[in-house]
Amino acid sequence: SESMILGKIKNFGCKLQGYPYLLCAFELDYRIDESYDVCKHEMLWVKMNMIVEQVLMKEMQRWEHFKQGNKLYYILEPRSESGYTKALEDMLTEIIREFKTLSGESISAGISSRYEEYGKLCQAARECGIALEERCNTGDNSCIFYEDVKLTAHKNYIYNRDMMNTVISKMHALNQKEVVCLINGMFE
Repeated sequence: SESMILGKIKNFGCKLQGYPYLLCAFELDYRIDESYDVCKHEMLWVKMNMIVEQVLMKEMQRWEHFKQGNKLYYILEPRSESGYTKALEDMLTEIIREFKTLSGESISAGISSRYEEYGKLCQAARECGIALEERCNTGDNSCIFYEDVKLTAHKNYIYNRDMMNTVISKMHALNQKEVVCLINGMFE
């Protein structure tokens, strides 16, 4: 909730100054199941944080991070307006590539629209989630800006990743009848 996020930011003595910001959410490109090693997951976030902090020092005025659920969020206050352009995408692509190199794991980033008020942090988090859902189209290790997908993102339409995985599995198994039934069911 918004109050919880804002509370976390205020309670931890953050460096943010209230300048225009973007929210960036990093998420591993696979689903976590019951047998997943929680310690490994936390260690991946520690590696991720080290990489991000090294890269962010180059371009960002200030930043703060927090973890919520299975996402690691960064509130970014760029040094200049140019921080909202290709330079930001290049920086995030470098982070994703470096994380893959060091950990062997695949991660993607979803980036919100630009906001002036921290009261819009929950909206920014929703935008990050919508951007990350585009991995169905862009693939793993993606850097996806909400601004690039908002025209196609409809609040009543959410990718069903499990359904897509099931369809792909049936296609690999050459089970044409079930594939057709699943696809038809998606449009009913």
